[in-house]
Amino acid sequence: MSDLVIGIEVHVQLLSATKMFCGCKNSFGDEPNTNVCPVCLGLPGALPVVNEKATQMGLQLALALNCKINEVAPYYRKNYFYPDLPKGYQITQYATPLGQKGFLEFPFGKGKKRVDITRIHLEEDAGKMFHSGDITKSSSSLVDYNRCGAPLAEIVTEPCIETPEEAQAYLFALRNLVRFIGISTGNMEEGALRCDVNVSVKNPDGSFGTKVEVKNLNSFRSARRALEFEAKRQRDLIAQGGQVTAETRHFIESTGETAGMRSKEELNDYRYFPEPDLPPMVTNTSQIEKIRQEMPKTPGQIAEKFEKEYGLSQYDAGVLTQDKETTAFFEECVKNGASPKKTCSFLTVEIQGYFAKEGLSLGQTKLTPKLLSELVKLVDSGQITNQSAKTIIPDVVAGSSSEKVAKERNLIVIEDESAIIELVKQVIENNPKQVEQYKQGKTALSGFFIGQVLKASCGKAQAETVKRLVEEALSRL
Repeated sequence: MSDLVIGIEVHVQLLSATKMFCGCKNSFGDEPNTNVCPVCLGLPGALPVVNEKATQMGLQLALALNCKINEVAPYYRKNYFYPDLPKGYQITQYATPLGQKGFLEFPFGKGKKRVDITRIHLEEDAGKMFHSGDITKSSSSLVDYNRCGAPLAEIVTEPCIETPEEAQAYLFALRNLVRFIGISTGNMEEGALRCDVNVSVKNPDGSFGTKVEVKNLNSFRSARRALEFEAKRQRDLIAQGGQVTAETRHFIESTGETAGMRSKEELNDYRYFPEPDLPPMVTNTSQIEKIRQEMPKTPGQIAEKFEKEYGLSQYDAGVLTQDKETTAFFEECVKNGASPKKTCSFLTVEIQGYFAKEGLSLGQTKLTPKLLSELVKLVDSGQITNQSAKTIIPDVVAGSSSEKVAKERNLIVIEDESAIIELVKQVIENNPKQVEQYKQGKTALSGFFIGQVLKASCGKAQAETVKRLVEEALSRL
């Protein structure tokens, strides 16, 4: 049982064409301060209008996270002053959010992990600050207001995560989910998915300790490193007789440490009050069901389909649905007639292993579902062995036909059993010492003879045939 208590707040930037409360373009990478208007800059007299598409995306996410949808969700003003928030307040949802009491279940280790969701609500983003050097020592900053008013969905978990590894896996699963249902790029490097983590060390009696928040983490690795450092810092402080202070800290990427920013705000510091310029968000059961029926399948739903229809294990189905590209690739291979289990094996073990070794990803190669399907079919039809197939994976990844490469390298399976029998005879004749040991009762040596015959065949003999013929020959000794 871990002594850590971790909760995570994630901001997901939604993929609507325009911002949450105005008609400005919602786009990453444009010239600074070009996608702005009186509404998102908070100029006097400008009135907000709710983005219908962003609202639908928020509902999709709430449904994908198994949340209870609140049919009436008012907007509020959250008041605070910061250079990247020109209005001096943020329009958000507060007491009654879009969705509540959900969960996200995802593969973790050899099983599954469930993270309970407290709430999901819609709001607008602030601008982006650019600091010269370390944020704690910066002498000047610039502000880009293009991001002001961008539509956000904030997802808040229960304090139910116990380790930095679980936290990292949850963030990965959440990014995967928003990509599958098409509501966000989830690109952390672009700020489309950002998170704050809350962590505390339990008291000796098992009760929650003092919570510390680490703000604005923009990569999976940063989130894990920040939690690891903060857990050690708090444990060491407690062991030395000190007390953890409730505060907000930031993560220093270059050192892997956290540093204090300010004392922790309380809810009343934000002076929430209902947004006077916007009516509450209202939905009904029929609208919710229509969105549910029309939204794409989640990774969990697709994994369940793979288990039921293709007979894949829970683990394999989970691996195949860890990113949208791999899932689509696998499904296209199956449509091309390749066996699901063999395709899964090659894609998740052999192909991914080769990618890891070479530092590649699927999109960086010429591998297509058609090329992998051809390779799988060659193995399933018995024309080449598994071992031979593994040797030509680099060629297939480079865009070559597996059948053509197999023929050029003389890898087509030896179907003439008389040729294999000759190889068995040669192996037995060339290993008299092992033959004598086998006769004396060391029957496990049959594996040695099988391996030698497979080696002598240069991987062109089927293992099942070799095993049968070797065992027949040894039984006659």
